[in-house]
Amino acid sequence: MNEIQIKTKLVAHLLKADPDVVLGSEFRFAYGARRADLISMAGELATVYEIKSARDKVARLNYQLESYKSFFDFCFVVCEESNLSVIRGNVDASVGIVVVSDSEVRYVR
Repeated sequence: MNEIQIKTKLVAHLLKADPDVVLGSEFRFAYGARRADLISMAGELATVYEIKSARDKVARLNYQLESYKSFFDFCFVVCEESNLSVIRGNVDASVGIVVVSDSEVRYVR
């Protein structure tokens, strides 16, 4: 899957779980210096989702996650099963992981 396909499945999942959730795609923050793939607002909580398809590199991932943690209440990396082990090996336990496939969206942590 590519990023758009992963994002589409994630958005459908989030809307099904909470029809009142507010979503933002390619959301600019830090005075426009940074961009998040997808954010959700539910009540007073803001969650950010960084999407990594199987073809994406993770070299900048920790830098991205650290900037997200300073602005958002919760932070998740969204990936495919094929790159789950790489993601797990590159992010600490404070970051959630979501796996998206053709048939499901599954929270790993």
